[in-house]
This record gives sequence, C-alpha cells and structure tokens, in this order.
Amino acid sequence: ATAQLLDKDGKPVGDAVPLDDKGQGVIKLPQGVGGESVGVVAKSDGQQSPAATVAIPPLKPTLGAIDPQTGKVEVIGKPGATVQLKDSTGKPVGEPVTLDAQGKGQIQIPTTASGQALSAVQKVGDVESLPSAAVTVPLLKPVLGTVDADKGELLVSGKPGATAQLLDKDGKPVGDAV
Repeated sequence: ATAQLLDKDGKPVGDAVPLDDKGQGVIKLPQGVGGESVGVVAKSDGQQSPAATVAIPPLKPTLGAIDPQTGKVEVIGKPGATVQLKDSTGKPVGEPVTLDAQGKGQIQIPTTASGQALSAVQKVGDVESLPSAAVTVPLLKPVLGTVDADKGELLVSGKPGATAQLLDKDGKPVGDAV
C-alpha cells in the first residue's frame, strides 16, 4: 500500500510513499503545505481510502549561505510567508521579508550582526514556525557613510568592537586602523 499527501483542494502533492510491512511510512512535507489543512489517503490494489486530515503548522524556513560582500542571505519557505531573522535570544534582526511565489526571498543582514548566530522564523497568517537551523554570520564588509571633506572624515559602521582599516586603490593600508 501507499500513502498520498493531498493539498487543501484534494490534489496530490509529491509522490505516493510506500508503506512498510507494519503499514508505516514517512511523508516529507513540502514548504507549500505549511499553515494549511492537508489530507492523506491510502491506496492499495486500485482502491483508495477516505482522506485523513491534519492541520500542518508553518514549517521551519531554510537559510542559505550568507554573502559577506553584500550581507544578504537567501531564505526558502512557504510562498507568501513573512520571514524574520532572529538572534539567539529570539530578538528580531533586520527587516522581515515576504517570500515570492516560489517561496524564495533575500534578507539583508545588518553589519552589526557579524559573528552572531542567526536563525529565521516564518509567519503564515498569525502562526509562527519554529526557528530554522542557525547560521553564523561571517565578518561582513563595513558600511561607509559620506565623506566629510571639510573635516577629512569618513563614517564607518560595522561589527561592534571590530577595527576598520582604510586601504588605498591597490589594497595597501593607509594610516592606522580605528
């Protein structure tokens, strides 16, 4: 026998899963069914059972690799869900993003988050998922303000406690790190 996942409209999602000699199997839930009621039917010898239904909570989103040049991270989850990065204490980091029709989006990580472990949660309706696996933010490139030609100064923002070094056009240090 097999088990087939059905979406909220009763249409099959993914491939049917074979049931073992104890009648058990595991269906891998795709992001698209998070936050919805779905059904599962059993099929055997050309017959199909009535659907058993279950409410699926929003699933954990997935974070990609963080680009240290841009400070952006790709996130994958349920299409239309809102995803928010959080630090290890659960405090929001950066701005949330709404995922596109393919369930993808990019989140800008503030340079001040360099070295921190961040996870993501996605919200479907008013229900928030469990946090994703954490990723550690690499040392992100600093953000440069405008040059104050009158004072001969350049405002630099980055990881608290880090130093910033001015480089010439060839990448050689100029002056002392601050």
